Amino acid sequence: MIIPNTTSIDGIKTLEFMDRNENLILYGRNGAGKSHMATAVGVEACMQGKKKYGSTKLPRW
Repeated sequence: MIIPNTTSIDGIKTLEFMDRNENLILYGRNGAGKSHMATAVGVEACMQGKKKYGSTKLPRW
């Protein structure tokens, strides 16, 4: 996975994007760890008492 210049791994760990009401979109090749990262972020959000919404499906256009 590639972390954009507009955020940092620490910013993801501390969930600061949630405080700014921003989304976290994970994409990459198979086996890159997207589901693992999403689970870790969700667990941290729960531990901090935040609510998360996750989706693995794209909308149909």
